[in-house]
This record gives sequence, C-alpha cells and structure tokens, in this order.
Amino acid sequence: MITFIRDKEQNVQVGIFYVSLLCLVSFTQTIIGQNFFFTQITSGIRIRSALMNAVYRKSFKLTASARKTVSIGQMTNLITNNAADIDHTLINLNEMISIPFNVSILIYMLWKYLGMASLAGLYYIFVSITTVFK
Repeated sequence: MITFIRDKEQNVQVGIFYVSLLCLVSFTQTIIGQNFFFTQITSGIRIRSALMNAVYRKSFKLTASARKTVSIGQMTNLITNNAADIDHTLINLNEMISIPFNVSILIYMLWKYLGMASLAGLYYIFVSITTVFK
C-alpha cells in the first residue's frame, strides 16, 4: 500500500482493490473479534458465578466456631470482589498473552522501515509502560 501511494504511475484499480481489501479485512476482524469477546465474557461470567456459588455453599457448611473466625465482610469480599477479579482477569487474559508478541512484531516492523529511528518508538513504549505501573 505504501509503494502504491509513492508510485504516481500506479493504476487506480489497484488502489481501489487495496481499499476494498482493507475494508473487508477490517469488517471480518470486527465480526470475529465481537464473537470472540462475547465468548470470553460469557465464560468469565460463568466461572465467576460458579466461584460465588462455591463460596456461598461453603459458608453454609461452616461450623459455629469457624464462623466466629471469619467475618461476614470477609465472606462477602470473597463472594463479590475476588470472584470479580478472576472474571476480569479471564476476560483480559488474551491481551496479556498476545501483547508481548504484538510489541515484538511492532519493533521488528519499525526497525525494518525506519532503522535507527525506531529506537525512539521503543523508548516511548518503555516509558509508557513504566509510567502506567508507578
């Protein structure tokens, strides 16, 4: 696509083909991505519901002496917050796994097209990551 824009003598039909292909790929990515995220969210909700159910059932089986050591607030925390944290982790698990690969491909492509100037992009990535986790 970049070579098409640089070369002024290219046929317009080739450009229309590139634009059509780009739109088709974008549309397909959106449809597949939505289905994937729907499946991820549904699985996360099911796992969260199962965890909440397990903690709730376990709270009924506690003896009186065990109930004195665990407050109702701790049980509520287990049921709501911790189960929700697991749910959110499962929803974002795909991104946690794929981000290092995406960054590696990005660095390679930047180095291929820009050479030494790509180090500025790499520096920006590391600065962004470090500022987020402070």
